[in-house]
Amino acid sequence: MTFKLWSELNPKAKKELKPDFGLRNWNSLSNDEKYKIWKYLEWYFFNKDKKT
Repeated sequence: MTFKLWSELNPKAKKELKPDFGLRNWNSLSNDEKYKIWKYLEWYFFNKDKKT
């Protein structure tokens, strides 16, 4: 007899064990949402005048 893990017995277990915190996949974002995110990241990574 083998011992089954809770995640093997309950399909919803993986979501509880690895929550997504309400985040979405990059591919599910609209082009407008991607643009807004990229504009923030662009400033964050490439702005030499920002205070660190």
